Amino acid sequence: MTRFPSYLVGLRKTRARAAGDIERLERLASELAGQTAKARAVVEACDVLIRKFDGRLDPTGIAPIRGNTRYGKRGDLVRAIEEELHKAQGEAVTTVELAIALQARFGLDFESWEARRRWVKNSVTPALKDMVAAGLVERLHDAESRSGETGRWRLTPRHALTLAQLQASAEAAGVPTLQADEAG
Repeated sequence: MTRFPSYLVGLRKTRARAAGDIERLERLASELAGQTAKARAVVEACDVLIRKFDGRLDPTGIAPIRGNTRYGKRGDLVRAIEEELHKAQGEAVTTVELAIALQARFGLDFESWEARRRWVKNSVTPALKDMVAAGLVERLHDAESRSGETGRWRLTPRHALTLAQLQASAEAAGVPTLQADEAG
C-alpha cells in the first residue's frame, strides 16, 4: 500500500468532498431545471388563455409575484430537511445544499443575500441542531472550529431509509425494481 504525505491526504479529502458537492449540486440543478420548465409551461398556457379570452390584455405586461417568505405548517421545515437528507442516501449534505433545496421546495424568495443568510442562520441551522439533539441527524463537521468550513450533515443510521421506502422511492422515480420473490 502506498503511503502519502499528510498534506496530500488532506488535499485528497478536500478534492473528494468538492467532487461530491458537484454531483449533488448538479442533481439539484437538474431538479430545479425541471421545476423551471413546468413553471414556464404554466405561464405559456395562461398566456394562450388570456389572449384567447381578451386580446386587449398583453400577458407579458403582468408583473411576476415573488415567491413565499415562509414555509408551510409547523414542523414542515424539519420534515423537509429529513426528506432531503433521505435523498442523499447516507452521504453528507452541506448546509448550503440543504438551504438551496429547501428554498426551491418552499418557493422562498429573499430580497437580498443577507436576508437569505439570516434565514439559514435563524431557521435552517437551529432546525438541524434540534435534529442532532433528537438523535435524527449527525453533525459531520467540528461545530467548535471557526475554520469557515461549511456544515455537513446526514441522517443517523437508524433513521436511514428502509428497503420498502427505497423501493417506493425508486418506483416513484420510474426505476424498475425486483420484488422479493423475483430476487431469488
